[in-house]
Amino acid sequence: SSMGSSMRCSRDPARHPPVARRRLAYCPSPGAPATDGDRSSVTESPRLKLVVAIPDRLSELVQKGEVQPRYYNPGDLFDEVHIVTTNDDRPDPAAVRPMVGRARLGLHNLPEDSGMPHRRPEWLHPWRLRRWARPGVDLARRIAPDLVRCHGADWNIVLAREIRRRLRVRYAVSLHINP
Repeated sequence: SSMGSSMRCSRDPARHPPVARRRLAYCPSPGAPATDGDRSSVTESPRLKLVVAIPDRLSELVQKGEVQPRYYNPGDLFDEVHIVTTNDDRPDPAAVRPMVGRARLGLHNLPEDSGMPHRRPEWLHPWRLRRWARPGVDLARRIAPDLVRCHGADWNIVLAREIRRRLRVRYAVSLHINP
């Protein structure tokens, strides 16, 4: 048996979400060598999408002048960055734009349920948290992100966990603590 017939060009994206930008790849048919003139097997790089879930009010960061270029898209790794705030803030997209670098920006709100933090612990059942996160999961289904990133430990982690549970999208949490 020839090695060419057992080689795979890429991993199954359903089981292994991409973690880095993929370049144009020439994938020859099993047993057939690729040539420079063979463009029939060229695959385009997928657009990498990131959902950033934050509790921060971006308008306040903009007002204070704390707009850091590419803060939500270090190295311009992602082609689309969707920022989901767990509040009702409506920042100016043009002011937030530098924070995602060259990526396409999407701004979304999923306000926290203001009644839940004041409930008795026995009332904070997982089904209540899942019900709150459901619109965010539906949004993530439409976006089809490759990764969800949370800043801080707040309601956004509930959302990321539900996206992971329902859509099998990985998430990372960046804990930011002030002493």
